[in-house]
Amino acid sequence: MDQKAFVDLLRSVVLDRLSIEIANDWQYPAGRLRSEERSRRTEWMNSLSRHDREFLEAFGQHVARSAVFGVLCVLDGVRKIEDSEDGHIELRHITNSQSQLLASSGDNMPAEFLHEMLP
Repeated sequence: MDQKAFVDLLRSVVLDRLSIEIANDWQYPAGRLRSEERSRRTEWMNSLSRHDREFLEAFGQHVARSAVFGVLCVLDGVRKIEDSEDGHIELRHITNSQSQLLASSGDNMPAEFLHEMLP
């Protein structure tokens, strides 16, 4: 798997589904025993107009994209999560004893920035 394939999979598996799944879970929660908070969320979600629900889903998509973008920035090393310069983060895809570097926060690592691949 190369970097583009990884970002494309993140987009399809995480981003494209997340806000719709959350909206559906709020509107039609699973299980019979719901907490009071969950019941209030369901009542609120079901009171929204179609337009408001679509706006909420768009908001959720924006939040999810921002979160994934932030994680990719950490993997790329453009957002620091620690003050120490001693170590770095690497993300690799390993298959059949072959290792493909997907991201690195190290200064001298040959990897393109994943966060720039996320439109």
